[in-house]
This record gives sequence, C-alpha cells and structure tokens, in this order.
Amino acid sequence: MDDAQQELRLGDKIAWAGLLLVAMLCLSRAMIEHDPFPWWQSDPFRFAPPITGLTPRWALLLNAGIVLGSCLTLLGNLLRGSRCSTINGLLVLIGLGVLSYHMLSDLERVLDASTITATVAALVAASQAGRLPGAQRLLGTVAIGFALMLTLVGAYEVFVTHAQTMQTYEQSRESFLAARGWSDGSFETLAYERRLRNPEPLAWFGLTNVFATFTAASAAGLLSLAVAWWKPKRHIAATAGIAGLICVFGLMLTGSKGGYGVLLIGLTLGAGCVFLRSKRIDGRVIVGLCVLVLAALALRGVIGEQLGERSLLFRWQYLVGSVRIWLHDPLFGCGPGLFQDRYALLKPALSPEDVANPHDVVFAWIATLGIGGLALVAYLVRVLLGIRHAEDDDNPATNLDPGLFTRFALLLVIIPTLLALNMQASVLTASEIVPILIGAAVWVGLSLTLLRSALDGRVIRLGLLVVAAVLMVHAMIEVTGTLIVSASLWAFMIGIASGRPHPVAAKRSGSLMMIIALLGTLGILLMRWGPINAWERELHAAAADATRVADAHALLDALEFSPDRDVQLGQAMSLLSKVSRTPLRPTLDSILPALDQVEYEARQFAINHLGQALDARPRHTQTRVALSQQMLWMASVLQAVGEDDRASAQWDAALALFEVISMDAGGHRWAGRVWEGRVSAFPQSPDREQWLRFAQLNLEQAIKLAPHDPQTALRLMELAIDLGDRTGAQGWARRAIELHEQTRLDPLRGLSEDELARAVWVADDSG
Repeated sequence: MDDAQQELRLGDKIAWAGLLLVAMLCLSRAMIEHDPFPWWQSDPFRFAPPITGLTPRWALLLNAGIVLGSCLTLLGNLLRGSRCSTINGLLVLIGLGVLSYHMLSDLERVLDASTITATVAALVAASQAGRLPGAQRLLGTVAIGFALMLTLVGAYEVFVTHAQTMQTYEQSRESFLAARGWSDGSFETLAYERRLRNPEPLAWFGLTNVFATFTAASAAGLLSLAVAWWKPKRHIAATAGIAGLICVFGLMLTGSKGGYGVLLIGLTLGAGCVFLRSKRIDGRVIVGLCVLVLAALALRGVIGEQLGERSLLFRWQYLVGSVRIWLHDPLFGCGPGLFQDRYALLKPALSPEDVANPHDVVFAWIATLGIGGLALVAYLVRVLLGIRHAEDDDNPATNLDPGLFTRFALLLVIIPTLLALNMQASVLTASEIVPILIGAAVWVGLSLTLLRSALDGRVIRLGLLVVAAVLMVHAMIEVTGTLIVSASLWAFMIGIASGRPHPVAAKRSGSLMMIIALLGTLGILLMRWGPINAWERELHAAAADATRVADAHALLDALEFSPDRDVQLGQAMSLLSKVSRTPLRPTLDSILPALDQVEYEARQFAINHLGQALDARPRHTQTRVALSQQMLWMASVLQAVGEDDRASAQWDAALALFEVISMDAGGHRWAGRVWEGRVSAFPQSPDREQWLRFAQLNLEQAIKLAPHDPQTALRLMELAIDLGDRTGAQGWARRAIELHEQTRLDPLRGLSEDELARAVWVADDSG
C-alpha cells in the first residue's frame, strides 16, 4: 500500500459496513458455542452448568445481522455500479424463497433455516469482496489467521483442560447421568464417555473434524503463500510458513484422516499454482475435486463391509439416505431441522446412526430444501467457478488509507474475541483466558504482517484459492458447511476467494432479486423471533432457583467423604436461605426439610413457566418432555407422602401433553416410557392393562417412524409379555434380534449381552 489515498464514497461506505458486519458476526458465531435448549437439556435441579453458548434467540438475531450485512454489501456495490448476474439473483431468490416457505409453515424449522439463510448471506456478501478495493486482502488475511487462535485454544484443551474435565466428570458422574436420564452402561452413556475420554481439540465447535477443517485450510493456504513469497519477500514468507506449521500442529492434534487428506490436496494445488503457473488451476478444479470425492464415496459404498474402515462407509450411507429423503419430498424437501427424523425412517438398514445431517453440504441442502436446495447448490458452484488466481491484480488497495485497514483488522479480531470471552465469563478461569488472548494477539500479528506485505492481489488469491479448495472438499464428508457454529464462517471464507467480476452487460435485476430475497427472509426471521424469545424467556424463568437447589444437593451428597463438613453445611445453609428467605441452622435437621420445601416450590414454579414456554413453542418435543419430567417428579413426591389422588392427577396431566399433537419418534418413545412408568407406580390399578396398551401404541408408532431401533423392539417385546401376548412377544423378539444384527457396524448401538440373551430366549420359547 502506498500513501495515495482516496475518500470513500457513499456506496463504498455502505459496502464496507456490510462486509465488516458480516465478517465480525461470522467470526463471532464461530467463537461461541451453541446452546439449543438453555438450562433444560438435563434436569437443572440435579446438574445445572451455566450457559456459555449462544442460545436460540441470540443465534436468530446474529443470523439476522449477517443477512442485514449482506443486504448492505449488495446495496453499496449496486450504488458503486457493481452488479450481480441475473442468474445468480434468480438462484438465490429460489433458494431463499423455499426457506421462507418452511419458516412460515412451522416455527420448529426457523432455527435451522436461519443457519442456512446466514450461510447463503455470508456467501453472497463475501463473494462481493473482490469488487471492493482492498477487501479481499483484508478479509482474506484475517480469515486465514483465525486458525492460529483455534490451534492455541485446542492445544490448551488437549494438554490441560481435558484432564480437568475428566476429573470433574468422574466426581459428578452420578448426578450428571441422573440429570440426563441416562443409566450406567446405556448407549447414551457409553457413546458420551467414548468421546469424552479421547483428548481432542474442539474449540467452540463441539466436533473435532470441524476444527480440523479450518486448521487444514489455513495450513495449506499459509504454506502455499510461504512458497509463493519466498523469493520476493523472504521474511514475509517465513512468517506465513511458521504460521502454517502452527496450523499443521493444530491439525495433528485432531488426528483427522480427512483433515490430512484435504491438507495434501491443498498443498498440491498450491504447489501447482506456484511452480506450474497454470491458469487452469481455479474454481473448476475445486468443483472437479468435489465430484471425485463423491465418486470415491460411491466406490466405498460398493465395496461395503469388506474393508475395516467405517467412517467413509457411514458417509456413503448418509448420502444414500439423503437421496431417499429428497425423492420423498422432491419439491420442497423435508424442511430445515427435520433431516434426522426422515433419515431415521429412510436410511439404509446397516446405517447405525440417526444423523442430523448427511455430512455433506450439497446433499444436506438438496434433501432439506428440494428445488430450493438445488438452486443454492447451483449458486455455490457459480461462486466456486469465480475463484481464480493467475490474473492481473484487479483488486488493489493502494488508493485507501493503510491505517484504515489496520483499524479494520483490529476490529475483526478484537470484537469477536471480546464477545467469546463475555459469553464464557462465568466458567473461564484466569489460566483459560490466557490461550485465547495469546491466540488473538498472534492472529492480529499475522493479519497485520500480511496486510502490510505490499504484495499484489494475485498472491492473496492464490492462498484464498487453496483455502477455499480445502474447505469445500472437506465439506463433502464433514458437517463444517452445515453446523450452526461453523457454517457461516465456512461460507464466508469460500466467498472471499471468489473474484468473479460482474458481467459488463449485467442489469440491476440480479442484485435487486438478491436484496429482495435477503430482506424477505430477514423480515420472517424478525417476525419469528418473538415466539422464540418468549419461549426462551420462560425457560430461564423456569430454572430460576434450579442452580441453588442443584448446588445444595451436590454439597450434601459430598458430605460423607468431605473433610470440611461444617464448611459445606454452611454453604448449603446460605444457598437455601437466599431462596427460602427463612433463617436456617447449619445442621442436617434444619437444611434437609428446607431443601425439600424449596425444591418442591421451585419445581412447581418451573412447571408453570415450562407450560408457558410450551404455549410459545408448542411443537418443541424437548420442552414437552421437560415439562412432563417435572410433573412426574411432583407425582412421585405426592405418592411418597400418601397423596395418591393428587399423584394420579399429575400423571394424567403429564400424559395429556402427548395426546393431541403429532410427535416424532423420540416423543412417542418418551410417551411410551411414561405410560410404563405409570404402571410401575400403580401396579395394582385396575387400569393397568389399558396403560400398557397405551404404551404399546406409542412404541409401535415410534418404531414406524424409526424402524431400525432394536431397543424399541425389545421394549415392545416386554410389553407383549406383560399383556400375555406370547405370539406378539416372539415376533418383537425376532425383530429386536434382526435389528441388533444390523448394528454390527457400531456395536454400541445394539443390544447388550443380557438384552440379546433375553430376546433370544423369548424368540425360541415354545411354550
């Protein structure tokens, strides 16, 4: 950058404001965890960790902000005379039109639809960066440097936090499992502990392969830049090379085979660009690589179980299920957030998992949105085809104030970092803040070094091409492009690499169609925010005293082995005194009755507010289940003190929640469990057989919606035995055995040895 400066015009200011807003929000989204069901994913009266993630109402607003920023970018470029092609405008209009249809038809589709909307909006905005002088250089270098922070945070997780997490889990294991309704040795417990015991870097994504995507992309991009800059700028090349090696270390922490593969692909492309100087290495190559990956998955599917490798076979099964889902609803798709339910119904028999998306952004969009997904995939392909590197430097930054770029870069790093720290303030220790701050400092240092390198846009586009290739290819086998935490940043980084100029003869219609489509979805998001906000507000109110009750239980549970018995009694007394507003003594005789009374009143209060939350979001199964759990707790307490009539009324109220609404398989399984629980609670009731039949009806409906679950078949076998239906029991036993055999690719999902032996005995019983 030289000293020549030019004042920004109105269109420039609007476009820059939009791009910076989108960039900051995409980075912020990738640095804050997601909490889809605040407080109530487990029983907060038993285990109540603080909220450290972005909850639905704030996630909706953040996604709406990305859409708004994209509109501003388009408007600013339109005022500058830079337009989008009509074809691109039409594709985005169709895709977002189908998304709008889903958001208007069902509140439960809004959250996932908002993620797709924000992903598309980020792609649209970032693909405009090539038309704004200096934008590719600024946004590209900042985005590439993000993986440095990820690596430092991930290393701290692996070498420090993991041991602390395991120690905390072991100390609170019983309450943790009880709060989630998991039993020791269940599939949920075994699967959770299998992942928990593996020291992996997750950062804010919760999935190590997403972490691997970004570290591999940045590593390949930075190392390619190092090679390209070695002769003209060795000190800059060395900086990029060291940063790239740090990202390679981050990738090594994950152990991701797919991550290593895409890193090799990225480095090969980078070497080809530098040494062959071929103009044919561009977006067409990226599209071709994606096709080759899909072909490799198809080949893996043909080979089947003959190979010991399973992960690629699973991904092929996901794609087969996606195609079946799309063929089931070819026009509008299954709808955002409903993939898992449809996959459970339509998946290949040997697929052991009920995944929420197919680990492939292309098939996820098509299965979810039908023709809308096809339109968005076509738009994504057109953006990829706009990626190039071996052109003249048509994106210079020499006419703008270098200090302005420095300030922009600082904002892009500092604001997301502060937001992430603020969200985690309640759980972060001083030592845990250090790697985040160091990561931010290194990130800033790299970004400013690359910004001030004075190299032209051709070199920057080389790095961005490599980054986009890695991100796109890995998105063919991973969830990075669809996960709520990572999807918008993934799309933004791909869009930055696209430098396609607008057609000379382009009309305003393309840009206007995009703006109209984005504004339409923005209006729907804001309209739907009201009930989501009301729902979440009631969830918070319902858990108002839960933390104190949970902490008091934890303190009392630890008394037996505690050397500081008096201290813990004093802490429990203090906690309960704040809630009960009555003076207590630091003795068990004083504390235990107070705890029982406080918990009873708090759960009654929770029931009222969970009911209001359900009114705001009536089709949310988890809210319905959480409300029923509180009612059943009240019923057990009432029955324990001999008030059977009031207890029975609570059972009636809990079961009534599941009588008048269309539910997914999980809802029916839970309803069946509640009916079975009522039989256990009142074993002598004359209505016992009727209750068993209601349980049977719900479980039969569950297995119709998820026909590959051996546990449901086993429960239906036991119900048939209780009802005296020997023939039916044998039929369900054989079904359970058959489904168990189909889980051989992941034995944890099948029956335990005792369960299988029981099913075999019932199936073979002749009398």
